[in-house]
Amino acid sequence: MNKRGPSYLNSNYLKRWPVLVNVGGASSGPHEATIDCKEDWSYFWAGITDTTNGYDIVPTAADGTTVPTFDLATGAGSIALGIAAEDINIRLSGLVWAGGTIDAGVLWLYWDRTSASNVAGSPTTSSPKTSNQAIVQPSRDARIISYSPDSIPGPWRKDSDESIRLWFDVTDLMVERVHAYQGVRAGGGVEALYFEVTNAGTADASMKSASSHKYVVTGEGRHLIGCLVAGGTNGNNYLAELHLTMTDGRVLKMVAEVDVTDRVEST
Repeated sequence: MNKRGPSYLNSNYLKRWPVLVNVGGASSGPHEATIDCKEDWSYFWAGITDTTNGYDIVPTAADGTTVPTFDLATGAGSIALGIAAEDINIRLSGLVWAGGTIDAGVLWLYWDRTSASNVAGSPTTSSPKTSNQAIVQPSRDARIISYSPDSIPGPWRKDSDESIRLWFDVTDLMVERVHAYQGVRAGGGVEALYFEVTNAGTADASMKSASSHKYVVTGEGRHLIGCLVAGGTNGNNYLAELHLTMTDGRVLKMVAEVDVTDRVEST
């Protein structure tokens, strides 16, 4: 289990994964949400230890330890059949994130614990927000931006009709400390985020897709947040700005330069 990020709910959970909940520019909460556990989450399905009740499947808030009101649901008839069919939704309510107006808030999903007890409840999910999570890895030629307070990385070039994904590496923004519990390193993580693309200080809402943000942890333990940049005007330079609210109260910004220049085909 990777030791970077917020505190751990319990070291008996052998796996956890970040999940983004699409808030869509709304206030920080409270919100209801549904995590749709995808069929292609082979890493998740293979690690569930309680295949009868799913008691080892537990979501937490961005701090990694606060368990919200949640339950498991399935259209397969029973939780056991839902796990077998890889058809499980996690329903949550009472979710609150710091940061004011945000695109997405972070949750952590734990699983793979033997002899787990039932900690589910009865959430209210009349108007749930959706989750946006895919267990993917950036390609070797991915556009990865590191935190650089004294300079602006880039520019990354794109056509005006092209969408590109920028991966912001937030790993080194997570403050670590040695936790007394089994010496686990823990610290601040990302609580919520807001992304915008600006030109001369003015945001262009058409150049972002808030529902397409990704949060992944690589095999090397790097925490990456991926944001799409679309459209733009040929010949203009833009700043892609990721605004982060951290679980320890810090408010940070990562910036990258994007150059929109259409290719000219030779004749």
